[in-house]
Amino acid sequence: MYVYHYRIFDRFRRPVVSLAVLGDEQRNWRPQHFGYSHWGCSMRLEFPVVKLLDYADRVAELEAERNPFAAVVLAHLKTVETRHEPAQRRDWKIRLVKSLFDRGLSAEEIRQLFRLIDWLMELPRRTIRQTLRTAETLESVRILLRQTN
Repeated sequence: MYVYHYRIFDRFRRPVVSLAVLGDEQRNWRPQHFGYSHWGCSMRLEFPVVKLLDYADRVAELEAERNPFAAVVLAHLKTVETRHEPAQRRDWKIRLVKSLFDRGLSAEEIRQLFRLIDWLMELPRRTIRQTLRTAETLESVRILLRQTN
């Protein structure tokens, strides 16, 4: 973080704010500075910290929030929570992707967020195949219903 901080300052010669967004699973780990001292010379960068785990009990709030970053935070939290539960992860992934449409985002924003959520919430191949079969079945039912009406 220090390198990015000073390089941005060096290039633009403007004040820089660095913020650490921590996506780890250790509730009490909250580094708030980086620094070193050597031969009487010292350097220190202090920064604010946001811990994604702090939002774990605010799922309903994150789902209701229109800010797309709330969907990313929720995707991260549910990825951690469903580490050993692929069916639940799949269900959350589908729920999150559907929610992107309700946030008033453009088609391109939805595509970009989908790519990120898809990457975060990776599913085992078996679960993907089952999901595709379910989607194909649902689509077949929709087609049949349209044909009968």
